[in-house]
Amino acid sequence: MDIICGNCSLANPSNAKFCKGCGYELIPPDKNEQSTKTTSTKEQEPKAEVKSEQSATQQSATQQSATQQSATQQSVNGPIDRKHELPPKTYLVHSILATIFCCLPFGIVGIVYAAGVESAFYRGYHDLALQKSRRAKIWTIVAIIVGLIGGFLYLLLILGGAIASKTLLNN
Repeated sequence: MDIICGNCSLANPSNAKFCKGCGYELIPPDKNEQSTKTTSTKEQEPKAEVKSEQSATQQSATQQSATQQSATQQSVNGPIDRKHELPPKTYLVHSILATIFCCLPFGIVGIVYAAGVESAFYRGYHDLALQKSRRAKIWTIVAIIVGLIGGFLYLLLILGGAIASKTLLNN
């Protein structure tokens, strides 16, 4: 079931936390159902029960003030609007260089993850973008380490062959 964005009315996947069109934070469907259930039960209640309506109004006012306080705290601690947030580091250049100079197979894996960072971020999947960024970094580091170890072993083989050939020529 798709979640409809309250800001731009765009249909988003049910597992999305933010709208892929405008970046607005999405409300899960179960919270929407709870809010519609409370409004429908209020309409069905007789008017004689004014006290229960007043307590429900007080509760909603308390919830609204708590939401405003958390929004104020978030605005002090960091940006709420994710449109202006920068995507995580992609490590694309590092992955390409590691692929060329160090280890081709592991560098390619790093490139694949690095290429998906920004697309996941701009679709609203911020957690996925962070995960891909971390994996791109890990695979790039692995490619560099394997390349350095391979280069060192190659150097040892060359030196061992040179020493062996000198020994044979001297005898």
